[in-house]
Amino acid sequence: QSYLIDDLLVKVDRASMATSLEVRSPFLDYRLVEFSLRVPHRLKFSRQGGKLLLKRAMRPYLPQALLYQSKRGFTVPMQTWIQSSLRDYMEDMLFGDDVLHEYLSAPMLRTVVDETHNGTADHSQLIWGLLVLSQWLRQEASGTCASPETRVQQAV
Repeated sequence: QSYLIDDLLVKVDRASMATSLEVRSPFLDYRLVEFSLRVPHRLKFSRQGGKLLLKRAMRPYLPQALLYQSKRGFTVPMQTWIQSSLRDYMEDMLFGDDVLHEYLSAPMLRTVVDETHNGTADHSQLIWGLLVLSQWLRQEASGTCASPETRVQQAV
């Protein structure tokens, strides 16, 4: 009643509109929902997990690997970006000058970045936070980081 409406459906709607795709949510059809409410619990769930009846019905049409894959959420592929398209930017922001190194150890930063790049650990969320911090510190140091009051005045 809340997570689907206020979160997942909104994300799907925005993402589909941003890419000019038409998205359907067939499992939200009221007739299917009414039917599923009449189906006994034991036919919908097993020890292996939920959606038992749905998986059995789709078995002739979908590959087994797809039917039984793990759930995945709507996550940002941060690690992939840091390992590829953001790599040069990240290196410049974290190691290009000493602004961030006044607060954090350069060898520690190098370890965090290297572990993420070679896949031994995923520090991508930490690295993203460090990128934001580095950008903010650079703006503060150069005097280009406007105060909230200044930003409001500029917006008006």
